[in-house]
Amino acid sequence: MLTKKVAAIGVVAIIIIAGTVWGISSLLKSRYLSASSGDSMGTMGLTSKSDKSNKLSKEEKAEIEESCPNQETFGEHKGTIVNNKLKVKLEVTYFNTSDVNAFISERDGLSRSPSFVRAPTTEFTARLEKLEDQGLASIRKQGESTSAMGEMAEVSLERNPSDSFAAHAASVSGREYMRTLDRQTRVSVAETKMPGEAHYLVSLISYLVDVEKGQKSVDLDSTFFLCTGQTAIFKLASNKEIARSGTGRNYVAITMHSIDKVQ
Repeated sequence: MLTKKVAAIGVVAIIIIAGTVWGISSLLKSRYLSASSGDSMGTMGLTSKSDKSNKLSKEEKAEIEESCPNQETFGEHKGTIVNNKLKVKLEVTYFNTSDVNAFISERDGLSRSPSFVRAPTTEFTARLEKLEDQGLASIRKQGESTSAMGEMAEVSLERNPSDSFAAHAASVSGREYMRTLDRQTRVSVAETKMPGEAHYLVSLISYLVDVEKGQKSVDLDSTFFLCTGQTAIFKLASNKEIARSGTGRNYVAITMHSIDKVQ
């Protein structure tokens, strides 16, 4: 009788152990399958991104990587091949606004807000005109620049806004010329081989000029894509610029009007 009870207890114990092992095995298997599924999705995502990047040639990738400013190249732009058969027509607008949320919102704080936005030129023009009519914005200077494709053109802001862009460059020495400027800005446009719509690589570098200290410092260095009929709008948000702009904000906008063949 005792032997039968022991045997029965042994059978029950075996069943319990087997059930426990099966449960653990099932749990581990489900977790493994979930992890494998997640890895597969991650791999698919990476593959998808890789496929997109592989559509660009090695030359195009190198062109984009080299053109992006970093800690070592900030303020230093390599020259590009100048194509005198194409002329680039840009319009540069320097303006300020008392509405700190105009064009680029600062609701999350200035340090957490972007300083660049791209918009159709028609929208930019209409928005700026509306702000002017409301007394919230004023254009400090607006002028056009025509240069060869790949040529670095100067589109600086003079301390006297009535002066034309780089009007003193040819007749005034470097140090004296800098004394006439509020901001020195240079921009160039380069061709790209991006598929689809015609995008151009725009290189922009701008120096804040401190006449009293007799020095200038780079506070805007950007390379970006732009199509004709688009405007790139930059909020000048360096500490020195914010200090001298007071409660308002200063902007510079680059509009690409046209790319034409030289007849």
